[in-house]
Amino acid sequence: MSDKIEMSENEARSFVGTYGVHQYREWSDEHRILHKIAAPYSLPPAHSGERVTKFLTGNGARKLAASCEFVALKRNGYTTFLTLTFDSEARARIESGETTVQKETSRFFDGLQKMYQRGWQAKSEFQKKIPVPAAGDKLDYLWVAESPDSHVDLETGEAVKNPHVHVLMRWSVPFALFESWAERIESLWGQGFAHLEKLKSKKRESAAGYLMKALQYLAKASGASDQGVIRGNRYGISKSARAPEWETKYTFAWAQLGQLIERARMVQNRKRKPIEQKRDYLKEQLEKAEKKQQKSVIKQALLKVREQLESVKGEIFYGRNRVTCKGEKSLNKFIGWVHKLGFEAYQKPLSLYAEILRKKQAGIDEYMHKWHEHTHRLGWENNVPEWWAAVARHRELSNKLAWF
Repeated sequence: MSDKIEMSENEARSFVGTYGVHQYREWSDEHRILHKIAAPYSLPPAHSGERVTKFLTGNGARKLAASCEFVALKRNGYTTFLTLTFDSEARARIESGETTVQKETSRFFDGLQKMYQRGWQAKSEFQKKIPVPAAGDKLDYLWVAESPDSHVDLETGEAVKNPHVHVLMRWSVPFALFESWAERIESLWGQGFAHLEKLKSKKRESAAGYLMKALQYLAKASGASDQGVIRGNRYGISKSARAPEWETKYTFAWAQLGQLIERARMVQNRKRKPIEQKRDYLKEQLEKAEKKQQKSVIKQALLKVREQLESVKGEIFYGRNRVTCKGEKSLNKFIGWVHKLGFEAYQKPLSLYAEILRKKQAGIDEYMHKWHEHTHRLGWENNVPEWWAAVARHRELSNKLAWF
């Protein structure tokens, strides 16, 4: 896999078959090697009409989690969790289609961004003026909407929806000003409650974990959703908080690499599973605990278990048909391991399409050979149109096979 090739991923997609992709993410210093399937395809029809979703997709969940990690690594992490609710009038406007959750949150975040950049006046500590951030600093935030059933109307028998929005922000204020700050934000929201909570940990996984707990979307993204129908976008991430995408370095033949990754994944999972079971048990006990001292003990135990999980994962994490390596040192360790077990990284992707081309070329070779023998016996010259058509087709196939 150390040999770069000239074929881009888009070019590789034009061939039928499978191939591997080596990608790199600079902001987290991670290398990712994954399996892709290439086949001729046409673009799906352009989306038209109103966008309606019933649950947060797995792709959306991954983007939100990546934002949490990116902001933690590069921008000191999300610090505040915010829940926005809608009053009865706002819910009626959403139900009637007069507005959407997306439109209301966009209006709110426009105002919140201005408040963040211009500063605001606190109603405590002698009307203290909060200093504005450094020039060019933007408010980092993400939001996710859901609209589950809250209760059933006894008169109509219909389920009453409870739309609300979960938000993570990279913005915090001193404790003495927190109440005044919360009131100011709720006033800016202006159509329901705005409940703020300070995140206690700035670890890269803490914000994502907090959001996942609020939404429980790991289970819901698989289809078992009670997040309710949302018209318009279901989530959003501010431009400054979006994690840069993976950059494709090069493609290569996948061959038996998938079997080796699966073998390593099973070994890693056997180590992780008992620790994960212990973690899940402690999380259940923490929810049941009532006494403060008991909760403190469970939290300490839970922290140790999570550290054990990170230790097992180490610098190399194996998923289904993919492996993620932290840093070049761990990448080289993985490459050395697969090479030792017999994996060879061909410079260009193998493809079922290439086999088809080779068979066609072999057929033309046989045709040209028979034609040459036939014309030689009859004393003809190989200058008839059929001969030159075969030569042209043979050259065309040779050029295509040059990729392989």
